[in-house]
Amino acid sequence: MRYIQLLLVFASLPLLAQHEHHQIGAGTIPIITQVEPQPFMANAARIDEAMTFVGNPFPVDVSKEIKVLQSKAYDAKTVQRIQELLDPYCLAFVQINPESRVKVHQGAATPLLMQEGWTSYLIKIHNEAHITAELVTESPNAKPVLHRSTNAHRMKPENALSSGDIDNQFIEMAMYQGRPLRKNLSGLGVEYFILQMYTRDKGKREVKLGFNVGQGTQDIGFRNTAPILFDVLPSVKVVLNIKDDDGSPTMASFVITDGLERFGNGEQHPKIDDYRIGRARSQHWQERLKDGIEYQLPIERQLRGIFPLPSRRLASKDEFPDFFFQPQIYRFDGEHVMLPPGRYFVQYGRGPEYRTKYSVLEVPDGVDEMKIEFQLERWVQMTDLGWYSADHHIHAA
Repeated sequence: MRYIQLLLVFASLPLLAQHEHHQIGAGTIPIITQVEPQPFMANAARIDEAMTFVGNPFPVDVSKEIKVLQSKAYDAKTVQRIQELLDPYCLAFVQINPESRVKVHQGAATPLLMQEGWTSYLIKIHNEAHITAELVTESPNAKPVLHRSTNAHRMKPENALSSGDIDNQFIEMAMYQGRPLRKNLSGLGVEYFILQMYTRDKGKREVKLGFNVGQGTQDIGFRNTAPILFDVLPSVKVVLNIKDDDGSPTMASFVITDGLERFGNGEQHPKIDDYRIGRARSQHWQERLKDGIEYQLPIERQLRGIFPLPSRRLASKDEFPDFFFQPQIYRFDGEHVMLPPGRYFVQYGRGPEYRTKYSVLEVPDGVDEMKIEFQLERWVQMTDLGWYSADHHIHAA
């Protein structure tokens, strides 16, 4: 009887050896050895380039060592060293088993976000199924906080949002799919992706982070999600001192961008299916050709990287009721906008009687508040010519 049991044990060993199995603790990521070094090195180099593009570059020593590894012979040590370099920046470790079931574990990266700003993390994929499907991120905390009108007399029940829903749906998430990365998994046993996260909140917030590679690929027991508690650091209060042409305090419109493309495929004018994100990015009619093809606008006029993020604007909750369907915000003299440290392009004005002006705004690190001056400039004063508009009703915008 004992002889038969031993035979059964040894017979099962080759099956267990076909795949790498790891017992994973919270915040730990295993080193996977069964991966071809050349394509893995190529993925690491693309990730290094893409992290710089999205505004969250690796430390100089990490990028430098990746470039050094590219110049050496590729072997098992290359595979191990790449993972040692990149795993500390992974928010999650995603396992896709041979049956294409997905499990998610919290990664080694410190879960930090910035109020009103974007933060990019790596996601490490162990693709035992070698599938080439799209990796999709999901979270109940990333559900929309607004819905397009259906012009019906009553709201659709599925669109109802309670106060609790609004407080819980505070995050915007997007897998970066622009160049030099790709939308789908490559089929390689191990590769890295970039997850981008944005929130308007501050303080401690828990995100239930999940992934799938198609309908029905979630693992049983809700193991395709991992709860992660974030510290959301406060951003900088940027006070806008706005003066009219005659020096009096006034209100103006502001389009604030950082010029970084985080959605779509990274092209100049990507197709964005989500109207909550795409609607505000429609260029003004004055900047379109009559056949609908847009000008190649300078970066300060491109509607890429809009702040505050339109899809997370909510008049019922925000201090200032900004609209999601337009890029601009409106502020009166002395009012403010919250921005994380960084470099921004600002377009400002006050309607058709004023010149549209542009400036570059540098928000420094290590400060709680800053002030900036904006001087408006008229090109015409119609009342001096005896003309008064009869269009006196209030527009939505």
